[in-house]
Amino acid sequence: MLDAYFKVYYDARQQRQDRYNAALLSGSIDPFVYPQDTLSALVLLLAILFIPRLPIPKRAKKIASISTFVVVFSLCVSTAYRCRTVAFAGGYGVGLMCAWGIVVSGYLLVFNDLGTAFRRLERRDLKEKNGTVTENSPQSNSSGTTRTNCEHKSGSSGLNKRVWGVNGPAPVPTTEKQEHEGQPQYVLVWQGFPESFLHRLDWAIDLATSFRGVHWNWRISSLPKHEIPPEDSSTPASSTVWSRPPSAMQALRRQATRDFIVQYLFIDLAKTITITDPYFHGSATLSSPSPWPFLTDSTTLTYLVRLLISLAAILSALTFVFSLSSLLYPLLPPSITLAPLHEPALYPPYWGPFGASVLDKGLPGLWGKWWHQMFRFGISEPSRYLISTLGLQPRSQLARVISVLTAFALSGSIHAIGSYTSFLPSRPLSGSFAFFMLQGLGVLGQPAFLKLVSANIYDTRRLPSWLRRLGNGLFVLAWLFLTGPLMVDDFARCGVWLFEPLPVSLFRGLLGQGWWCWSGQRLMWWTGRGGENWWRKGIAVI
Repeated sequence: MLDAYFKVYYDARQQRQDRYNAALLSGSIDPFVYPQDTLSALVLLLAILFIPRLPIPKRAKKIASISTFVVVFSLCVSTAYRCRTVAFAGGYGVGLMCAWGIVVSGYLLVFNDLGTAFRRLERRDLKEKNGTVTENSPQSNSSGTTRTNCEHKSGSSGLNKRVWGVNGPAPVPTTEKQEHEGQPQYVLVWQGFPESFLHRLDWAIDLATSFRGVHWNWRISSLPKHEIPPEDSSTPASSTVWSRPPSAMQALRRQATRDFIVQYLFIDLAKTITITDPYFHGSATLSSPSPWPFLTDSTTLTYLVRLLISLAAILSALTFVFSLSSLLYPLLPPSITLAPLHEPALYPPYWGPFGASVLDKGLPGLWGKWWHQMFRFGISEPSRYLISTLGLQPRSQLARVISVLTAFALSGSIHAIGSYTSFLPSRPLSGSFAFFMLQGLGVLGQPAFLKLVSANIYDTRRLPSWLRRLGNGLFVLAWLFLTGPLMVDDFARCGVWLFEPLPVSLFRGLLGQGWWCWSGQRLMWWTGRGGENWWRKGIAVI
């Protein structure tokens, strides 16, 4: 029986691969080719590096930024229109990358001023000489000047300094004992647009690839508070160092390693389970009969179990990917970047507290506080810009409606483009996009409904807290139960669950189905059809 389950799965994968190869040979699609299909990222990087330095008026720089956005937009649309692959989660990842490239270029080039809007916390190593703490490696600020000591006049345009120790955040005075014990110290500064090219390159790559802005001045509001130097340039620097137990960074690495192992095993288990059900191959409906004996008599239970497995697989996959940053970045040498990668405060949790978010706030708390906030800044900048342009009060009801609907429309668009670039036919608008728009309506509708009930029937704030929390939890479950199929059905049709995320499977190996999962060709040298189009030659992801 188990061998039959796995045979159906491998047959489904092979049929998809055969159809892809046929479409590729016919010329109806192109493979995703590196580096040509990542040209948009290079254009964006060059824009960040050079547009703020152009010797032209500010208005001309804005025109250059918007023109560059149009170029990036066109390149991303071209890639999404042409390129298909059965890798990258069935091609879903191609659309996600293209859509996010458009969003990033939008908030960097259109909705903000590259030269003045962004500042990053950076590390400056210190040394002690003649009783005075000085910077070991002076760096230029955004106005081209350098400073080599802890004295910093208020109002400077580029840097705002506070002396930290890598073992902070509880403030303690600098002492000879600390220096003798060899605790390295440094200055954390707010760095605007840098002058030197290499410094600018480091800064620009970080800006373009940062999601939550943990060490940037646009750090998203849902992150937990932590002690950092204030960005206000009127705040004078001080000679305070900060102390934390020396084992803090090691504890972060240990936790990241545990998370990596646990999530790896969980993804492996979820993948092994999905192999045994044709629904996850994209060949059955959510309520179709299950091959699992304990579900054969209950359509509702089958429906619910498949939804829960899909949610668990999504959560574990996201957590697994997120954990790589706290696992790998602290291992990099400090000299590779000026970003303080060895500060544990730069790795806050990716998921909010479930009780305080979902049970206390309901659907708004689920999406606004508990769910990962990787896209939050990018999808909130268009509405912020629009609200500011229209002169609306940011906390007004109209501004909230605009913010919520714009954010969920962008989220839906990002996932819909991923659905569109998947190899086999999908339903981008009636699937992923509709799911996210319904979440936006639910986020607006739940508080409005409770307000209406409180005003006309019974003040819900007088209910016991446990009952309010129960009601919030049940509403969230019911809403996701009703709307969730729009998303998970789209994932199944797109072939997301046919993707092999891990190279080695412990569970499949123990079941006698083989340990190695990454068999088959995934990369090849692409020379075009018949050798033409030399500009399309490169490494193809198929």
